[in-house]
Amino acid sequence: MLQEVMDKVKEAEEQAEQIMRNSEEECKKIIQNARQQAEVKVEQVSGDEKQKMASLREYAQLQDEMETKKCMEEAETEIRNLKESVGKKEEETIDMVLSQLV
Repeated sequence: MLQEVMDKVKEAEEQAEQIMRNSEEECKKIIQNARQQAEVKVEQVSGDEKQKMASLREYAQLQDEMETKKCMEEAETEIRNLKESVGKKEEETIDMVLSQLV
């Protein structure tokens, strides 16, 4: 029974790590896509419009960074919740095993 809990803890940690990796990859793809789109649009305009586009590009990059941070925070919160849940179940199992031993 204790082994099952430990296996579940390990599984939850692995899932949390996978969620983090997936979130990071998704955020990187979003940023890369936004940058590519911004580069294409910058190439299409000239003169003063290029300056305006540069400002917009900088703004888009800031937005991307904020979105990335938000994704990471959400993933961290989910991981923390999973760990808390597993920790509680582990404590309950340990208490149950100890009570059966006494």
